[in-house]
Amino acid sequence: LNGKAAVRWLPGNWTIDAAMQLSQTSGGNFGGLPTGVQPWGPAVFANGGQFSDLSTCGLGKSILINADGSGNDHYICQKTPAYNNVSDLLSHVTAKYAGDGYTFTSISSNIRSTYHQLTSIDNSAAEIFDRRNSYDSTTWTQEFRLASSDDRYKVGVPVDWMVGLYGYDNGKHLRNDIIGGPGLVPNLNFLALPGDEPNANSVVNRWHGLAGFFDTTWHFT
Repeated sequence: LNGKAAVRWLPGNWTIDAAMQLSQTSGGNFGGLPTGVQPWGPAVFANGGQFSDLSTCGLGKSILINADGSGNDHYICQKTPAYNNVSDLLSHVTAKYAGDGYTFTSISSNIRSTYHQLTSIDNSAAEIFDRRNSYDSTTWTQEFRLASSDDRYKVGVPVDWMVGLYGYDNGKHLRNDIIGGPGLVPNLNFLALPGDEPNANSVVNRWHGLAGFFDTTWHFT
């Protein structure tokens, strides 16, 4: 999904332009695929071994036989991501007022991005261990400008001037969880139950700033 909209409004001495863009992609479970690696850790004990249906996408030992008849134990079945959703929303508004000898401008922007994913990490088709990833970020910016537009406010000299204020606020939240799936079988290597989160982390970052600025242009002729 990808869409963009823009509009202009002219109330009195104001000129207001607004635009928004949305980009979104979504993916679901596409079944099991051979991965080229063996299950790791407790998954070896939980899924019945390298020749089980879980390890071979339901094809059994036959998928592991080379053309020359030698054994091949490098191909197992892995579940593809249960979901993979990416979204970006951008919005921008510019408002300009034309006064007597001056202009006032406001510029506002916002960007919101999200990335949510659930994927198998046990290298098997069983729901033993899944990893849930979540990345969310938001950025706001705001700018104000006041500027001369004719000789009325040129303070007696041939100078054009502009003063302004700029501020921003950024936030980011990163979260990763390892989840025990319904196919998890507790064993001596890993004492966990379905639904457990044996590992999780969450990081939140936020930063903001404020700045003033000015600009002058001297006309010599």
